[in-house]
Amino acid sequence: MYRKNNGFSKRPHKLQLLSYVFIISQIVVYWLIIYWYLSSILRILGSLAFVTCNIFVIVSWFITSKIDPSDDVSIQEKKAKLSGISDGGQVSDFYCDLCDTHVSEDTKHCKQCNRCVIAFDHHCKWVNNCIGRKNYKPFIAMIVAVLCFELVFTSLSVIIMLQQSPDGENFASMIVVYISTLLSFTLLILDTNLVLFHIWLIHHGITTYDYIVRNREKKKMKTEPKIEDLEDKEEGRRFFKDATKGTEISPKVSPGIQEREGQSLIVPEVPEIPKSLISQATFNSATPNELRQTLLSLIHISEPTRLLSISYAVFCLKKKK
Repeated sequence: MYRKNNGFSKRPHKLQLLSYVFIISQIVVYWLIIYWYLSSILRILGSLAFVTCNIFVIVSWFITSKIDPSDDVSIQEKKAKLSGISDGGQVSDFYCDLCDTHVSEDTKHCKQCNRCVIAFDHHCKWVNNCIGRKNYKPFIAMIVAVLCFELVFTSLSVIIMLQQSPDGENFASMIVVYISTLLSFTLLILDTNLVLFHIWLIHHGITTYDYIVRNREKKKMKTEPKIEDLEDKEEGRRFFKDATKGTEISPKVSPGIQEREGQSLIVPEVPEIPKSLISQATFNSATPNELRQTLLSLIHISEPTRLLSISYAVFCLKKKK
């Protein structure tokens, strides 16, 4: 299977190509349109800020994409196997079946890159590379640089839109500025959210992958039944199991049913009803005889599972009328 070394390996992602087009288009719009509408002071200050942010974006993006975040334990063991050495010199209790090598404790295998990444954070499609311990700092620098870049571009564009109106000869130019500003502002909001999110992650000492796993566990715990509910179900299961031992009784127990059926009934001999199976008000107001005369109705339930459809019978309490 193909293994990706960094963000410049084969098979570039669509979002990676889109990021190239977006940054290049903003550079072109600034130097061909925005720059010429600025005043002399803003041309100097704005261009200085724009170029500085642009350089930081390109450098941090290149470093983030170029670094191979793979686990060194896995890399050295693979090199040792290629050299004919059975032991790569690394001692680790953890093993990746997909890479067929030993790995560090905090390593995760990325299926998209087909490699084990140490301190895996996430797979970034914008740089077409995994983000781990080796390139996490350049990644943070990149998103902060993009935030500053988009902030400068949006601010200068808004100044132009306040000073110029889309009419006459500058109509087409201003339309381009409006569209570029809208896209830049959207990216500014999204990137600000991303920067704040990673600041929160750093503060709590976790990765993006850890955050996702914890949320999955929380959702799973919410869907699982509580221990109290399981105990009530178990108590009810024992009660209904004991109630299935029926005996023939006199029709006097239920004369209304005797008139409809015209025959004696086989009614289960109902034991004492657990308090947890009926409401508090009913339990307090009813006498023991009334509780014992509670009839049972049989309901058939079919419940699908992953493999088969399980059918079972449930005895439900039904008050005597």
